[in-house]
Amino acid sequence: MKKDRRRFRNPVLMVGILFSFFVPLVSFASQDCMTNYFEQPSYSGDCTERPPGSVCIGYSDNYTWLIYDSITGWREATCDGNIVQVAVGINREYHHILDSNSIAAYYVDEAACMTNYFEQPSYSGDCSERPPGSVCIGYSDNYTWLIYDSITGWREATCDGNKVQVAVGINREYHHILDSNFVRAIEPLSVISAIIDVHPDTINLKSKGRYITCYIELPASYDVNDIDTNTIFLNIEDISIPVELRPSEVGDYNNNGVLDLMVKFDRQIVQDSVTTDSVEMVVSGFLINQEDSFEGTDIVLIVDHCCPK
Repeated sequence: MKKDRRRFRNPVLMVGILFSFFVPLVSFASQDCMTNYFEQPSYSGDCTERPPGSVCIGYSDNYTWLIYDSITGWREATCDGNIVQVAVGINREYHHILDSNSIAAYYVDEAACMTNYFEQPSYSGDCSERPPGSVCIGYSDNYTWLIYDSITGWREATCDGNKVQVAVGINREYHHILDSNFVRAIEPLSVISAIIDVHPDTINLKSKGRYITCYIELPASYDVNDIDTNTIFLNIEDISIPVELRPSEVGDYNNNGVLDLMVKFDRQIVQDSVTTDSVEMVVSGFLINQEDSFEGTDIVLIVDHCCPK
């Protein structure tokens, strides 16, 4: 991968200038504990190590917001063709501007234009109208951060079981705190819930077959024809098995009136990856827009002879 050479200002040195102007963006992965601050001139090394689907936010020397994701790399944030800039100075133009003086929401879907500010105690009315896959960030009356996504609705942000609170006052404790002085990363929280049907539903480890077949159904508002087959993986515990690119077909295989995407995985790799009498198989991937991801599970029995025990 070609390394991006764009330079970033050190956010620590910008505290006096930009104290109140950064949108608080953070990685919600619990193992990160929301305490990872990027203070190096270049963050590409950090962001490229993020899990697939992660989104990192930074800014350039000319105060242009930059977005990084694991598929397209770094790019300038745009809205309706206009570059999105950091809000600096007192007289700010809010159109195409990210600003933290109002409660702002950052949407994984850039079509939202990142210009909606929520100043009411309850934001659910606004966020519930967002497209599937959107993520909204707000805070409650007791300064606890709230997260909204189209699958689970509103919930309090937690890290290792602790509530994540807005940093208020001068003497701030940064552990479990979101603070607007630093550049953070946000990971998309919404995943399309897919129905996964793995065949056969009992795998015989003595079999010399070639494939494990999987049928994928998406909710009514999505189309399986929009799935990027190159991104599909079968995950068994910590093992990820890539999809066989051929054969794959779309059809109504269970005759329920809903289209399925049929894909296959290497049977011998699957059989070498299982050790228990039953295993949860997780199938995941992205749609061709590279923004929406899906995931579903199925339980498969494992036998080591001709017949189930």
